Amino acid sequence: EVLLPVLFEEFEVDESDYDRKLANALEKLEDGPERKKAISARAKLATLGEYAQELKKKLSTESEPMILVERIGEDNDGEDIELEVSLSRERFNELIHGFVEQAITITKGLIEQSGVSAGQIDKLLPIGGSTYVPYVRERLSELGIPVDYSTNPMTAVSKGAAAFAANQR
Repeated sequence: EVLLPVLFEEFEVDESDYDRKLANALEKLEDGPERKKAISARAKLATLGEYAQELKKKLSTESEPMILVERIGEDNDGEDIELEVSLSRERFNELIHGFVEQAITITKGLIEQSGVSAGQIDKLLPIGGSTYVPYVRERLSELGIPVDYSTNPMTAVSKGAAAFAANQR
């Protein structure tokens, strides 16, 4: 939701409802050159999504990573387009600020609803890929609850679900 618009801006692509429009176009087109163009455009969007993921992962460990974007099309001379794209962690933090603030607000609200204070909570166990984002870690630390990063955030939910399911009878 955050990095694709940056890549669209870099490539001067109108990203408003881009994926939905392509999906709708694919459903309506019969086999032929127009359908192939639409499928190609959707594949390029998926490719940009992969590059956005790569950039996001690099931003967890680098302050201004650069990625080489390939396989997104050809220029007017039929040559493959290759671009070097960089994004600073500072700019990335600006882009994700609203999402992070929303997550922090929800977390604070849940703590308040539980009827316990932050001091009564032993630890916060973050899950998901965003756990690796330094800005997210920084904001979580401001909650006044010890944050436990010892569990793999990518498998924590599935392990918890498996443990829960194993104990159901």
